[in-house]
Amino acid sequence: MNGMAASRLTRRRKLIGRAMSESVRTVPHFFVSRDLRVDTALETVASAHARGESQVTLTAVMLYHVSRVLGRHPAMKLVWSGSDLAEVSGAHLSVAVAHPDGVVAPVLRDLEKLSPAEIGEKVAEMRSAVSLGTVSFGDLTGGTLTVSNLGMLGVDQFSAIITPPQISAMAFGTVREVPVMDGGSVRGVSLLTATVSADHRVVDGLDVALFLEDFQAALQTHVA
Repeated sequence: MNGMAASRLTRRRKLIGRAMSESVRTVPHFFVSRDLRVDTALETVASAHARGESQVTLTAVMLYHVSRVLGRHPAMKLVWSGSDLAEVSGAHLSVAVAHPDGVVAPVLRDLEKLSPAEIGEKVAEMRSAVSLGTVSFGDLTGGTLTVSNLGMLGVDQFSAIITPPQISAMAFGTVREVPVMDGGSVRGVSLLTATVSADHRVVDGLDVALFLEDFQAALQTHVA
């Protein structure tokens, strides 16, 4: 066409598009968002950096808490197995990573057994593998839940599409300082909006709300 350059979708982009289109068509998505206090989580990151553990990021701390809270909410750990449901034994989180050829979400396995520092190292290794193109098909399968974070790009809130056979996904926005009244005075708190996308065939709004409530409580806990 005049004034337009021809462009083709890459093979990976076609595969991603096909999978996401199928998910939107066949999975009855619903979304629950909550503003989370992350002051304590940020203190955990600052303390780790003071000890020389620069691999501990807010993402690593969030993954640490998600992996543990999942264990207390078995419905959120279910995945489809054909027409039946199965519960994954460990917390195997798919973590979305940007790539010029399309987002990929390698699985970080058994995160409930790792510290924030160990998770931070795993995340760094995963990002390097994505950059180098060494991620295998096996690295992309077996996830319990997909976590996506666009906060570093200033995005306040967004919703992720569920990746079957998973039944949920979690999206994190940017950290923002918000003034609140506390004892008659105003002070700033750090908030982050988390949005859970869930499969309404498997869980209801109450299930997700309780999961987010538990997650908020966990974020208020100091982690060494």
